[in-house]
Amino acid sequence: MTVSVSGGFWPSDIKPDVQTPLAILKPRADELTQLTRGVLVGQVSTVTDKDKTWVFHNLDAVAPALNNLRQRLVTVKHPIRTPYPAFVDAQLVEESSLERVRQVIARGVPYLGPGAPSKERNEASSDEELIELLKEALNSPKMKSTLVSLIALANEAAREGNGEKPEESAGKQVGPNAEFDKPPPGEPDTAERPEE
Repeated sequence: MTVSVSGGFWPSDIKPDVQTPLAILKPRADELTQLTRGVLVGQVSTVTDKDKTWVFHNLDAVAPALNNLRQRLVTVKHPIRTPYPAFVDAQLVEESSLERVRQVIARGVPYLGPGAPSKERNEASSDEELIELLKEALNSPKMKSTLVSLIALANEAAREGNGEKPEESAGKQVGPNAEFDKPPPGEPDTAERPEE
């Protein structure tokens, strides 16, 4: 039996496959690790406040070559008993970027006149809204600068740790997938190599 839903009584983004904020954040951490080939490692941690009223999911970039330096990229918080509404806190995000996302999301709301419930600009009422806010936050110019800076510093630290001068290591890849150069002919091969 097919059930027909019509009449506009229910929000258009009600669906059976809604994701929690944690389920949305975890793959972003894995993507960061893969994207940077391990130069940065994405990690998600979850904590609650002391009153046990809010859950905080933190997405961090960890730079192993910089003594595991940790940079908080974004935090998503929500009430402990319900995953939505969720609130995105990305200190690196420009206010205008989040405002643009909020305007896009607001276009789907049927009534925005007097008496309509107001939302905070960083608030997501659904997984779709949260995904849009996170996309905007993680693609902001300040986020890009932060990530590129961490990668550059990690690459430099890795080169210095190998006893190379920056000009000798230009263009070399660092991280877990780095290829190892063989020494020039006549010099001993003392580099440790991963087993194949």
